[in-house]
Amino acid sequence: MSNYVFNPFFDCFFEPSKKAEETSNLMNVDIYETENGYELEADLPGYAKENVNIEFSKGYLTITAEKEHKVPEGAKQVYTERNYGRLRRRFYFGEIDEENISAKLENGVMMISIPKLTKAKTTKTIQIA
Repeated sequence: MSNYVFNPFFDCFFEPSKKAEETSNLMNVDIYETENGYELEADLPGYAKENVNIEFSKGYLTITAEKEHKVPEGAKQVYTERNYGRLRRRFYFGEIDEENISAKLENGVMMISIPKLTKAKTTKTIQIA
């Protein structure tokens, strides 16, 4: 079943293209906006942090994760429901403080903090000639 049925706004708007070997509907994501930025939580059960990549470029945050399917030696797989392969999600945030993005993977949940740019409010007095 396609993720578009459940979340058409995010998947159609934020993810304009997909490769055939990648899928996005298996990485469930929640995004929260705070006063200072955004908090993104992505479900990645069974994915090791060394197999997860997060990139920010031109306003887009891209999360890619891979998990290899290994059948134990001497065994024959007869049934599977677990997800394997490559997952990819892409979200547009615009101008953010990309130097201070932080992430952690804990208990199968990737948590990414995305701070907004803070623009210093300055006052300039103009001298009249």
